[in-house]
Amino acid sequence: MSEFRPPVPGAGQDEAWVSGRQAVKAALAAGRLEKIYLAEGRHLEDVHQLAKESRVVVEVVPMEALGRLVGGHHQGVAGRISAAPVLSVEDLIEQAFRTSPAPLLVALDHLQDPRNVGAIARTAEAMGAKGLILPRHRAAGLTASAQRTSAGALATLPVARVGNLSQSFDHFRRQGGRVVAADPDGDVPLTEADLSGPLMVVVGAEHEGLGPLLLKRVDLRVRIVTRGITPSLNASVAAAILLYQAALAR
Repeated sequence: MSEFRPPVPGAGQDEAWVSGRQAVKAALAAGRLEKIYLAEGRHLEDVHQLAKESRVVVEVVPMEALGRLVGGHHQGVAGRISAAPVLSVEDLIEQAFRTSPAPLLVALDHLQDPRNVGAIARTAEAMGAKGLILPRHRAAGLTASAQRTSAGALATLPVARVGNLSQSFDHFRRQGGRVVAADPDGDVPLTEADLSGPLMVVVGAEHEGLGPLLLKRVDLRVRIVTRGITPSLNASVAAAILLYQAALAR
């Protein structure tokens, strides 16, 4: 075998790769992969079959080369994805209302850990969300880690990047939607909140939560009532609870 050379300088960074068996299969099913890299000695027949059906080339490479390419936890397989179709927030919201009379959207306020971004995307897609809105600056992007943690959800969930998150609130309201966020000092307990209708769920950053200026701009602040002594929940866990409750309202 000839020496394996990464196809892109600096591979394994921002938005170029998805790794892990389930994430690769999901990206294949969504038609998002340009090529698959399989570690020597791994025989993933389901991946091979999907790749054949999708006419995506599979290249066998040394295990250590695959590790250099995408980092650890790749389960012996990775795929190079085509550029993510990042939308304008106006197009994302318009598309969401075309596909549902009461769309559910998710907006993230400067999360720093790409694994949280991926975990929230995974939950959002599973709960039927129609899109994800991310800040353009000072926030984790759609990195390989986010792609991997999303287990393929970021291959199908529409994404918009914005410079000003509050402007997306205004555009969503003009279409008849409401904006909700979890807040320890929220107006009502989550289980008593009306989460029906078009809804945008906003998730605050790790440690700091939702910024005070954005918190003033939401329509509804809900409390996630806890019973233990732990003072707060992880951002992706809080998002999952809120999204599940919103899904039940549908």
